[in-house]
Amino acid sequence: MPIRVIDNYKVAIRPVEFEDFARILDMPKVNAGTIEYNTMMEYLTVSGISLTELVTMSDEYYNAVKTEIQNLSCSNNLFNSLDRCRRLIKSGASGSNILRYVLLKMRHHIMKYQIADRPNNWISYLCLWNECLPFDSMPFDASLVYHNPTLFDVFSCISSKGREHEILSRKIRINTEQNVQLFTPIKDVEYIGDVGKLANKFNSLLISKHVPVRSLVIEKDKVYIKPCLT
Repeated sequence: MPIRVIDNYKVAIRPVEFEDFARILDMPKVNAGTIEYNTMMEYLTVSGISLTELVTMSDEYYNAVKTEIQNLSCSNNLFNSLDRCRRLIKSGASGSNILRYVLLKMRHHIMKYQIADRPNNWISYLCLWNECLPFDSMPFDASLVYHNPTLFDVFSCISSKGREHEILSRKIRINTEQNVQLFTPIKDVEYIGDVGKLANKFNSLLISKHVPVRSLVIEKDKVYIKPCLT
């Protein structure tokens, strides 16, 4: 049986992905034929980092990369877009977690379903559907439109600090949906934290229409999702 060994690769984000990205930001698209694009692809290949990591770097590092690439190019569309993402992400604005994930993946089959036909004032005037908001507010226990991010990818672009309540809910939901385990023993999830406090925090952050379908309930020594037994 032949074995193929990959001994070299190059990052190449497709034009269609940058078109989607531009539509989300409602900004001019990045042309794949520019020096700015090609130099950025070379930088991502050599450095091994993602666009999410780049826009969350220190000002000194980010500006150094930006200056070096822009000195070689006549186009600024890519960094104009990244600058806006950086401002939103660093300020923790609405939509920032969605941008973190989009910049990590940059995949057409993910982005195309998130793109709205006009800027959304609820999501920092990004062209995103309101259905993206659950992921933005609870990325460790919510999905995007027609896309379920893996836990590995979410951990790769969003800090889990202070989000233990989301991780608890995700664990209970997976037990229910995939393991056919309606009741999860509290002792099985105590490693996440104080289960009672985390469940209360999770329930308090749910929007009203999600309360009947996503609330966590604790009875005796078990935890379960409320609608599973109604």
